[in-house]
Amino acid sequence: MSESPSHAEAAQSDASVIIETPGRLQKAGDLDFGRLAVTGTAGTVRIAPNGSVTYTGGTVASGGTPRAATFKLQTRLIDFVTFRGPTGGDTIQLKHKQDSTVRMTLRNFTTDLRSGLYLFTRTVTFHVGGTLDVAANQKPGVYQGTFLVTIDMP
Repeated sequence: MSESPSHAEAAQSDASVIIETPGRLQKAGDLDFGRLAVTGTAGTVRIAPNGSVTYTGGTVASGGTPRAATFKLQTRLIDFVTFRGPTGGDTIQLKHKQDSTVRMTLRNFTTDLRSGLYLFTRTVTFHVGGTLDVAANQKPGVYQGTFLVTIDMP
C-alpha cells in the first residue's frame, strides 16, 4: 500500500468585540431663575421643564434669561431608563453667596423625561424645572445650590 502525502491548510481569523458604556449623563445647562426684584410680599418663581416661567406674589422678573436645567443622556440602542432625580417632594436650599445663613427653598421639581424604554435613541435631551420660594424683602445677592439627577439603566 502506498501512502499519500498528507495535506494541511490553515487560515487565520480576527476576533473583535465592542464594549459600550451603559450610558452617560451630562449637564448641558443649569437651572437659572434669572434676576428678580422682590417687594415686601413673599412670592414664587416656577420654571417648567419646557422653559415657561410663572411669577407669583412679590416676585418680578428684572433681567437675565430664566431657563430649566438641561441634561443629555447618551444611551445604547435599546435602554430602559428611570429618572431618579429630585422629585416633587424634594427640596434644596439655595444659599446666599456672601451669607450662607440666608437661604431660599427650591422645591416641586419636574422633568419632561418619561421613564420607560428608549428604542434606537442614542441621545435623549431632557429638562428639569422647579419652584423657588422667595421671602418678602429677600436679601439682595447671588444664591446658589446643587441638586443631583440620577438615571437608572439596566
